[in-house]
Amino acid sequence: EIKAHKVVLASCSPYFHAMFTNEMSESRQTHVTLHDIDPQALEQLVQYAYTAEIVVGEGNVQTLLPAASLLQLNGVRDACCKFLLSQLDPSNCLGIRGFADTHSCSDLLKSAHKYVLQHFVEVSKTEEFMLLPLKQVLD
Repeated sequence: EIKAHKVVLASCSPYFHAMFTNEMSESRQTHVTLHDIDPQALEQLVQYAYTAEIVVGEGNVQTLLPAASLLQLNGVRDACCKFLLSQLDPSNCLGIRGFADTHSCSDLLKSAHKYVLQHFVEVSKTEEFMLLPLKQVLD
């Protein structure tokens, strides 16, 4: 259970704003259950709502980005994308590109794709590349 003030959450997230200020049943409840959000990521995002600070790293970016996207916390989403962009490497750029595509991070997707093309010789020697389906290689 994570305790938070509705007004704080609603002030920083369009998702929570809609949930708590419209006629949704959650606006009248004292407890709300959120599904499909990593509990640790949610804890970090609630702290972010209070402090406007978050630390994004290898250990949390893969759970933080989907949660921030769902809750429409664009500052966190942007921080996650910026972190992933800084981590681009021949060994992970295909995975980052796929992750960006899955979570509709268009700028990161474009940057990762450009990175793949610019470093294709190195990328083509990686395990990620060898595991790609033929259709993706041809695309």
